[in-house]
Amino acid sequence: MTITAAKQSSSLLTAPFLAVSATSALFFASMYFTMPTLPLYAVTIGADASQVGLVMGAFTLTAILLRPVAGTACDRLGRKSVMLAGVVIYFLAPLAYLFANTLSLLLLARAFNGIGIALFTVAGWAIVADLVPPHRRGEGLGLYGLASLLSMSVVPPLAISLTDAVGYGGLFLGAAATALVALGLGLLVPGTSRVDHPRPAARPAFGQLARQGWLLSPSLALAAGASTYGAVISFLPLFVAERGLGNVGLFYAVYSVATVLTRMPLGRLADRVGHTRVLVPALFLQAGVMLLLSLATEPWQLVAIAVLYAGTFGTLLPTTTALVVERAPLNARATALGFNTAFFDLGIGFGSVALGLVGAVGSYASTYLTAGAIVAIGAVGFAVWERTPRPFLRGAVPAASVDDKRWNMARARAHVRVYGDVQGVFFRSTARGVADVYDVTGWIRNVPDGSVEAVFEGEEAAVKEMVAWCHEGPVRADVDRVDVEWLSATGEFSRFSIA
Repeated sequence: MTITAAKQSSSLLTAPFLAVSATSALFFASMYFTMPTLPLYAVTIGADASQVGLVMGAFTLTAILLRPVAGTACDRLGRKSVMLAGVVIYFLAPLAYLFANTLSLLLLARAFNGIGIALFTVAGWAIVADLVPPHRRGEGLGLYGLASLLSMSVVPPLAISLTDAVGYGGLFLGAAATALVALGLGLLVPGTSRVDHPRPAARPAFGQLARQGWLLSPSLALAAGASTYGAVISFLPLFVAERGLGNVGLFYAVYSVATVLTRMPLGRLADRVGHTRVLVPALFLQAGVMLLLSLATEPWQLVAIAVLYAGTFGTLLPTTTALVVERAPLNARATALGFNTAFFDLGIGFGSVALGLVGAVGSYASTYLTAGAIVAIGAVGFAVWERTPRPFLRGAVPAASVDDKRWNMARARAHVRVYGDVQGVFFRSTARGVADVYDVTGWIRNVPDGSVEAVFEGEEAAVKEMVAWCHEGPVRADVDRVDVEWLSATGEFSRFSIA
């Protein structure tokens, strides 16, 4: 089955989707075999507390730096090959740990391991975004994310027990074997991510995408929300002990169960009402949850906060991912996802380091108050950006700046009419964002008969990219037909506007 065939179905639980989800579950199982045990192993070879942090940080730093690269590789080489490369690294890295008997070798092995997480996660999200029906994208991405959550819930206790039983050597071999099974399942995942219409070769560079507000806005919002997670995983055990709130393990257990129960309903809600309309309240509510956490004095309050945190933080990554997928040019989708997920890692790192400094100066309560303030600021910034009509960040090449004959030969103009359920679904605003990426000028408007009409003018390959995008449109659109009339470029437009 190809990804194209899967997309034509309204079902989420297709064979390719199940294959990539199972691959993800086993991939993360391999990761969670070593995540809780590697710090202990580092101590056995002579690492002190700061060196343990350095070893674990090498993994995160490598992942952050390479996620955008992984996205570009997905768009150029294909999602499956990048995903499988990540799994292969996860097979090799635990074997490298077997021979890492010095701190420097362990650092290198851990950084190598970080390459694997960067490749796999970006490719996995991109594959799922290609697979799921556009009108169920938020729900599908949320469901896919539960695979890693399942591994996180089950594997760490098993890893500790396995280490006690067979030692670190047996543990590392078990992690490698798990990754090998994931590799076998990964071979069942479809190897293409093409859409139904022809694709031009032109592709926006990463630098072009990184400057786009439609990508920066949800990515910064995601980083703000992720900073709270960094603070929770780093300092909650200390905060719970300080306040006498009981067993911190109960928080994580309740959080995991609540995330499983809420992620798909919230995904369906986002698909129905719009991802922005879910993301903004989720960010504000998450800020409120941080306030409640800072004030918690009873164990039952910690349990209630775990449920609320699952319903707010748990929806951030699927929702922002769906927004980025909806807005990104089709042949730069994975590159945009790599950028977005790198901000997720940056947010967690900021929460662990910078907010830790707040706790060192003040208290852990002040850490969570500061985290809540950061999320609230992120929510306001995102909401303002989304509600404000924005001019183009980069204008098209003016006709007067290039020789007229060469300019007309290199450029093209398309008059397009799009039919179907294409009004009231953010078709025009999303088209404006895509046009911005490709330096395409012209206009787009709604027509009384329910269709959308547009004129695209720019470099020929870029105009073809816009026409190709019209066959799919934003996530809530249902395109029936696209009529295209190709014309000569005139140079009459200086920007792309909504008429």
